[in-house]
Amino acid sequence: MLTISSARLQDLWRFGELSRHGSSLVRRPATWSPLWAAVRSHPPVAGLWPSHTRTFALREERRVSGFAQTTLRREPDQWEIMYLVLAPAGSAGSPPAAAERRMAQLISGICEAAEAEGTTRLFARLPEGAATVECFRRWGFDKVLTEHTYVAHIQARSAPPPRLELRAQRPADAYPLWQLYRASTPAVVQTAEALSSRQWDLPLPLLPRWLLPRRRVRGWVVPGAERPLAWVQLALDGHKSAVAEVMVDPDASDLIADLLDYIVAQVGGNMLLTCTVREQQTALQFALEDRGFGLAASSDLMVKRLAIPVLQRGLVPILEKVAA
Repeated sequence: MLTISSARLQDLWRFGELSRHGSSLVRRPATWSPLWAAVRSHPPVAGLWPSHTRTFALREERRVSGFAQTTLRREPDQWEIMYLVLAPAGSAGSPPAAAERRMAQLISGICEAAEAEGTTRLFARLPEGAATVECFRRWGFDKVLTEHTYVAHIQARSAPPPRLELRAQRPADAYPLWQLYRASTPAVVQTAEALSSRQWDLPLPLLPRWLLPRRRVRGWVVPGAERPLAWVQLALDGHKSAVAEVMVDPDASDLIADLLDYIVAQVGGNMLLTCTVREQQTALQFALEDRGFGLAASSDLMVKRLAIPVLQRGLVPILEKVAA
């Protein structure tokens, strides 16, 4: 019998074992640590600082045969499945054919938990063309777009003088950047993602600067007449790696080359730089390849629209129109 529950403290050893030897079915960011996220989502630890992560355990005859982790996106009514791992085929006393049944049970449990908390959209990133895509489709997930992850090892080099009118991102830029997103993103993707301007709010530090002195996120904006022409963000995780995000107005694609050169200069030397490109950003893909970035992975972004509770029907008094 398969059951779903929140992970317990005594499950962490099994979680680590599955993370090393199990089958990971969802593509997670390189900076996502499943074990650390599981510890943070446990109630005694979660009370020390805010945590938006949930860890679910799949139990089969009292033995844990799978885990899943979700996190809250910038939109408060959206979750994303960041990690989903199952026991290797033939383990946990079940035949290999039971793997799909376990995965379906985990997805079902996540959907029920999300709906209970008023979540309207559930996202997941799957390896492009993976067999698990069909299982997610059967549970109501639709493909939004394909994302390509490019990686390069940045060597030490002198920073060139910026040839762009760049300035640091400000809190007031959130709404203009949302306008840039609408101008540079296909309408069908905008409908599926349902993003608001809070997506571009400047992140608040979750831990003291002295505890993680190198962990920081910085953003820059190229101003335009009506809205920004481009935006770049660089996140340093303090472990010799960095993640860049780029958004450019389709009519200002000539800025991409200078933007990438500026980002590389900000990273410094001996650093692994990752940049995720959406399928419509073809000019950005070519510019990355021209600078020695290699394609590391491609993912399908999937979304499931969840039902939300409907208020109970009732009679409401109507104001009478008063004649003058």
